[in-house]
Amino acid sequence: MCEKLLSQIQIAGAGAGKTYSLAEKILIRYNKKENDKIIYAISFTNYAKKNIESRVIELNNGQVPDDICIETVHSFLLNEIVFPFSKYYFGAAFSKATSMKLSDEIKLKNYQLSRMNEMGVIHNEQVFNKAKQMIVCGKGETKAKKRKKEMIIEYLCASIDAIFLDEAQDLNSDALCLFGRLAESIYSYIVGDPKQAIKYPKDFRMFIEQASVNDLKFHMLPANTVTRRIPERHLRISNLFCPVNEQQTTISNVKGNLYYIYSTDENFSKLYERYYSCNALIYIRQESNTFTTKDFKNGFSYQTGVGGASIASTISLAKIMKERGIRMRFGVGGLTKPMCDLLINDQVDALLDTQDFDLAAVESVKDLRHFRISAGQYASPFNKGALVNKLDFVILATLEVDVHFNCNVVVGSDGMITGAQGGHPDTAAGAKCTIVITPLLQGRIPAVCSEVTTVTTPGESVDVVITDYGIAINPLREDLITCMKDVDLPFKTIEELRDIAYGIAGEPQKVEFGERIVGIIESRDGTIMDVVRQIKPFTFSDSDKLR
Repeated sequence: MCEKLLSQIQIAGAGAGKTYSLAEKILIRYNKKENDKIIYAISFTNYAKKNIESRVIELNNGQVPDDICIETVHSFLLNEIVFPFSKYYFGAAFSKATSMKLSDEIKLKNYQLSRMNEMGVIHNEQVFNKAKQMIVCGKGETKAKKRKKEMIIEYLCASIDAIFLDEAQDLNSDALCLFGRLAESIYSYIVGDPKQAIKYPKDFRMFIEQASVNDLKFHMLPANTVTRRIPERHLRISNLFCPVNEQQTTISNVKGNLYYIYSTDENFSKLYERYYSCNALIYIRQESNTFTTKDFKNGFSYQTGVGGASIASTISLAKIMKERGIRMRFGVGGLTKPMCDLLINDQVDALLDTQDFDLAAVESVKDLRHFRISAGQYASPFNKGALVNKLDFVILATLEVDVHFNCNVVVGSDGMITGAQGGHPDTAAGAKCTIVITPLLQGRIPAVCSEVTTVTTPGESVDVVITDYGIAINPLREDLITCMKDVDLPFKTIEELRDIAYGIAGEPQKVEFGERIVGIIESRDGTIMDVVRQIKPFTFSDSDKLR
């Protein structure tokens, strides 16, 4: 077994400089280590992962050392524990992961999970628990099981020098228990803020309480309660909801302002009640008669697909940028003439080009600010600097989109494969805001439907759907919904758009498929999104024959 090391837990509030401090600690550890083991920096979200990566690059002469690996918690658990050791521990190997939507009905959901597992596929909902089973000893386990867990930990110790875990408040009890066990054998620095826990509000606080009484495993660092960005008047309110030892002080010179907000709008009341009930506060900035939580400003990054509507959006965007004096940092593509025109008109610093779709784009390559990039640089999940993860906005098209915001860009409404998904799921997952544009009807077929024929881009990564009959914002993006509240545009729910489409063209009869699988829809990380099945031959009913 590895030498036992005293790991550390740090509580740090909002604005405490967690990311910068974490990057510093990672590099200090890296410069002191005398082995070729890997230092892992792990976060819950891709956004935090990117921030850590940027800070490490900033502090380390523009690069991430080879011995430092920055990953999300799901990627770490899958790549370092579940995929390599599932065959050894469970007797059956998991080789792929999926995030496909599961049934809300418990029995059907369990059946779906069971069928996936039989095929060597693990659902993302299972990752924390399965990884915990492989690492943490439970009551009544056999000696053989315990020995397997010890062997897995020994292998991990042989390759991992240290673990730096950010956003620990977003993990559930299974994941925290697992990392707690690893921390007994591998030096771990665990940082989080229990006040910011949303999905699992009690789990991290319970983990801290248990760790604080076990000084043989963890050293509890003093809470970092200094904030650099929260105004003083805001803290007076937020500290009312905090334990005394976690109340923050500010070094910001901004006093801040507090306003009472009154509204008779029913939706506002529901939103307010939701946040009030869980002791959460909302910060929103007003600009040009609209409310936003993020600036649209110089230096944004952008990509579109090559459908007509997507191309037209670039032309419109160029006019707005010119009116407001806004400059794009870089554009990514598959490129077409409108994107290259931004370069000609000096509205963008650089174009990053993985393929061209018209002669104007080919000709533009002569410009020294037009850079050719590989598919790996563009979207490889094994590339730490993949450009799709640096996009602020992406505008895409789709054949179908359903009421769960799932998109289909591979299979036509007749069940026939029309083409590949290209970078559709990659950019949707990586961009901060993913906008899908589609006509409400594709010919006589509703493009907005109850269920897409095949899922090629999961709805969780689609933020906005724009049609010629209205705009739907994904309910998961409450920030966007709030920002758009007073904007005079035809906003509708995705269900309302579906109903309008069905009201015009009727609900189409579903294509019937057989059992034979003729295609597998994979995302760039190998996750199985869906499968394409062989179409059953169409047969007319007796009533149809009599007509």
